[in-house]
Amino acid sequence: MNMTIDRLPEEKNLKTESPAEIDQSTGVKPAVFMLLDLLGVFFIFWGLGEQFDRLDWLPASLSINHIGLIMILLGFVLTLPFLTWVLKSVSKLLHKISI
Repeated sequence: MNMTIDRLPEEKNLKTESPAEIDQSTGVKPAVFMLLDLLGVFFIFWGLGEQFDRLDWLPASLSINHIGLIMILLGFVLTLPFLTWVLKSVSKLLHKISI
């Protein structure tokens, strides 16, 4: 019984992109997505604190019913661009590698 292992593609077949090409292809710099993600996480934790009456940082004019849930939802929405950017980047990387 003769078994063989498929070899990975040769190095000359792999296309490498320079950092300038990567920045041009994404359109928006990853730092913007990271800042949005951090802001979203901050809103999620702040919303959790407001929801469970541990924090009272909001002024009385913004003290509406379920403000904690609204802040959690806003935080979740702010984290979505970074998540989609990461998934898109991983998808591109896996497509290039395709064993």
